[in-house]
Amino acid sequence: MYAVITQRGDSAMMIAASEGGTKVVSLLVKAGATLGQQQKKAYELLRSASERGYVEIVTSLITAGVDVNGRDRDRDSALMMAIRNGRTEVVSLLIEAGANIHLQNEHGYSALMLAAKESRTKVVSLLLEAGAKVDLQNENGDSALMLAVRWGKTEVILLLLEAGAKVDLWNRVLQRGDSALMIAARVGRTKDVSLLVKAGATLGQQQKKAYELLRSASERGYVGIVTSLIAAGVDVNGRDKDRDSALMMAIRNGRTEVVSLLIEAGANIHLQNKRGDSALMIAASKGRTKDVSLLVKAGATLGQQQEEAYELLRSASETAYVGIVASLIAAGVDVNGRDKDRDSALMVAIRNGRTEVVSLLIEAGANIDLQEVN
Repeated sequence: MYAVITQRGDSAMMIAASEGGTKVVSLLVKAGATLGQQQKKAYELLRSASERGYVEIVTSLITAGVDVNGRDRDRDSALMMAIRNGRTEVVSLLIEAGANIHLQNEHGYSALMLAAKESRTKVVSLLLEAGAKVDLQNENGDSALMLAVRWGKTEVILLLLEAGAKVDLWNRVLQRGDSALMIAARVGRTKDVSLLVKAGATLGQQQKKAYELLRSASERGYVGIVTSLIAAGVDVNGRDKDRDSALMMAIRNGRTEVVSLLIEAGANIHLQNKRGDSALMIAASKGRTKDVSLLVKAGATLGQQQEEAYELLRSASETAYVGIVASLIAAGVDVNGRDKDRDSALMVAIRNGRTEVVSLLIEAGANIDLQEVN
């Protein structure tokens, strides 16, 4: 009697379930009714109801015996649809009804990965309590932890780490092979970097890649990324093909805040690049007075670059590059150096009418009694 099908192809059971009539469904089940050949249609309804958060219909369909592990053409389950759309109550119902929490869709996403990506903290908790596998990876090699890091939900990261998520997995995105730690550093999640390091994460074989990112971030002044990389344990003294360090790149591009961070992190202020320039010489030549002060305070000196520094001072005095003159003075240049004609920087500044430079040089102790050679 209960298997009678209407002209639309619906049985009494299907009608009751689609209307959310749980009590009626229970009566029909008790009387021996089943979904039978309407399982596919029932699953389609379950998927739609789960997506929209129609709790009564989901409950009725579960009571009617719907297959809660049905899949659509993208291999998504009703549980996945509920998670993607933030239907926490439906998620709870489906888990209680025996939904397989380990299934992965066409792109390799599991329910836990979707919850991590969508920053569904409560759902992540429900899945972990139900025993979800934390280290499954999708087609790109991303784990739930990597997705949580990328989308910046610290509470989810904490939950996954507490559940024993591996911190040393690598993905395959664009063949970069990023770990969760590298992802956190790349997007400037300093707090998350600290959590991962505390959990035992290291850059390991990703040091070279991390330095390349540090160099780029230092050049562009991305303070958050620089801070994160330092916290992750990047080698702040890495060098590029021109033997430039991240500190040199930060100075060259006027990134004083980054310069300060790198010095505090132990950057070697005495390194020289392929051209033989030190960080101090670069700062002076660019007129970065603040950077010069930071370097001098950290113990940098011109050392064997005094001759080169004087040549720069002479040129800057002649052309009235006041910032460079001030920076060179701060760096400790010999203001009484002489060129091949025995001219001092002071003489050159006077000859070219550079009054402000003259004032700076006199204040810096330039010898006003030196004489030029006739």
